[in-house]
Amino acid sequence: MPLVEVENWEIKDAKVILHGNTAVCNYHYSETGKLKGKAYQASGNGTDIFVNKDERWRLVSHHATEFKKIVPAQ
Repeated sequence: MPLVEVENWEIKDAKVILHGNTAVCNYHYSETGKLKGKAYQASGNGTDIFVNKDERWRLVSHHATEFKKIVPAQ
């Protein structure tokens, strides 16, 4: 059995700010799934930083902060 099975993951309110060849993307996320076989739900805020190098966007940093602890789904 996998440790985590993500059943649904989505982002909302994504905002991208460009700084030359760097892009900062901030968004709200929510997900549901199973953790060690038990249902969970989580949501929070994520920030990803991309750098454009050789005409390709590359993810160089990711950070997520949960709004609340993982709790059993109702």
